[in-house]
Parts: sequence; structure tokens; C-alpha cells
Amino acid sequence: MSEKGYLRPNSRRRVMVAAGSFWTGSTEHGLTEGFRSEGWVVQEVDKEHFFPRGVTRIEQVFQRIVVAKRAAHYEAAVLAACRHLRPDVLFTVKGAHLSRRTFETARELGIRTVCFWPDRDFEHRSLDVTALLESDLFVTTKSFQMAWLAERGMAGRSAFVPHGYDPDAHLPVWRKLSEGDYTADIRYIGNYSPAKQYWLEGLDHGLPEANLRLVGNRWGEELPWATASRLVEAPKYLAAEYALAIQTARINVAVHAGKGANGWEDLVSTRTFEIPACGGFMLHIDNDEVREYYEVGTEIDVFSGIDDLVDKCRFYLNHENTRRRMAERARDRCVPAYSYHSRARDILDALAVCGAVRGLGA
Repeated sequence: MSEKGYLRPNSRRRVMVAAGSFWTGSTEHGLTEGFRSEGWVVQEVDKEHFFPRGVTRIEQVFQRIVVAKRAAHYEAAVLAACRHLRPDVLFTVKGAHLSRRTFETARELGIRTVCFWPDRDFEHRSLDVTALLESDLFVTTKSFQMAWLAERGMAGRSAFVPHGYDPDAHLPVWRKLSEGDYTADIRYIGNYSPAKQYWLEGLDHGLPEANLRLVGNRWGEELPWATASRLVEAPKYLAAEYALAIQTARINVAVHAGKGANGWEDLVSTRTFEIPACGGFMLHIDNDEVREYYEVGTEIDVFSGIDDLVDKCRFYLNHENTRRRMAERARDRCVPAYSYHSRARDILDALAVCGAVRGLGA
């Protein structure tokens, strides 16, 4: 929907206060830049200013001690921005460290609340999930959560909008990549989980001749020392470093955290869209949802077991031209259709429908 569709009668632009973490490559950054491209004025309240990341273990312990105080300052800053700007929308991704008071005050000020939920589960210590579920619009990236939301009377104020990629961060670093520019045969970027360990250790055992590299938190601590010292590359890459790591892997494996306590399991994640956007070749765990976004066999490929994963990796490592053509087609499919700018338009359209349903106006 165009900017004109969101203008108030007095021609004041639509205004949004956005609360979250806005580092380049984050979901918040991608979406708020998308809202701006749709004509919205966005005031960010950056959680990172209130919860700086400690460099040492002592600093990290100290942060845990003072987290309640920092949360109070963060929430006060969000409310101050709302009172000052009287925005049309208070937007947050997951709403960490925001209490029920934030959302109740926003409603008292006539501000619509929108929560974007990109997570498999709702059990997090820093969240008041019951308050988030009372948002005027609750947007989930997980299709399997829609029935659960409807059971709680939220059918008229919930929407499914998939994950996406941040066009300011997730793009190829190399304009043209030569074979000598690759830094890994196979790379996985993502935090540790036992389910991921199952897939990647199985791949390592089944294809020991390949240069497999792992990037993400906890891999170094959870894997056996000998395995970790050989496979673990770094605890984290962000923005251009992340994009470069994807582009310079011959194969990027996309697996997810496994089943949660409630039985839910991710079908797709941010990497489903970030890998093709960065120009990487993607080998994704198979399911019906990923097949809705890409053509299997011509844009990406999929696997459904350890032996299948090993066989597909061996095949594509030996077929460079096929792999490169597929990565190019996948990027053409993904960019710009699956960007967070496009997802921001989908959220605004859902908000317009939700507003009409709840009598909130356009």
C-alpha cells in the first residue's frame, strides 16, 4: 500500500515508535527501513543502548545483576517517545524487556500496538507474552502458530508474514566470485542446538574429505574439543562478514533448532532467505513450506536424512556450474520479493485490515 493510503486527514505523516535492536542485518533494521520506504516516520528506541554487550565474563555477570534497572530505563525511554510523538503505532520485535504497562499506556494514548514474532516458542524470561498477545496486531513468521493464535481468539488480529532478509546487509560482497575465493566447501551459520549437531556431525562423518566450517554461539563449548577445534570458525558474523561467509561457501546448509517442548518445529528461518540474498547456494532441510518459496532442483536443493545430505553435498561439490546457476536463480527469486522491505508492506496491509476489523480506522 502506498504512503498516500496511510496519511492522516491533516496530512501528518504516519509515525511509528519502534523498540528493539537495530544493528544492520537485524529483523528490526530491515523492517523499520521498509516502513520508512513506505513513507512512515520511524523513531527507534534501541535496546542495545540500555543492554550493551559485555566483553568479559565479569562484565556479563554485572549486566545480569543490573538487568532489572536497565529494563526499567529502556521501558521508560519507549514510553517517553510514545508520549512525545503520539505515534500511530508502537512496533516491537518480540517485545523483550517491555512489560504490560508499556502496552496498556500505549492504548491509553490511542496508539496501536504491533508485535512481530519471529520465534518458534513463547517461553522467554524477559517477555510478558500475555501482554504481547493483547497487541492490536500480532504478526508471526511461523505458519504453524496461526491455529494456536486463532484458538485464543486472535484470528482477527493476527497475521502470518514470513521471515525475510535485510537488503542493507544481505547482499553479495563479491560481484564475481572465482573458485579460488571460496573459504569453505560447506558452511553452517547459526547457534548450536542438539538437533543441528545431529545433522552436522553426521555430515562431517559421512563426508570427512570436505572442508566443513561452523559459525555460531556455543558450538565451541558443546562439541568435543577435537571436533570443535577443527570445525568451529567463529562465534558470530554480522552484516558484511556474514554475507561474505555465505557467499564464499560452496554449499550453505540450512537446518533449524529441532522440536520445542510443545512439539513445534521450524520449517523455515531467516537463513532460508538470507542465504540466497547473499548469493550463496542453499541446501535446505526438506518441507512443504520451503518448496513454496523456491523451486527445488533448479534454485535450491533439499535433503531429508543424513545419507541424503551427504550425497547432495558430494554431488554439488563436484558440479560447480550447476551449483552456481542454481544460486543465481535462487537470488533472482528472493531479491527483492523476500526482503524485509516487502515484509513491511505486508505488515502494514495486515494492520489496515486489522484496524478495519477492530474499528481502529485506516
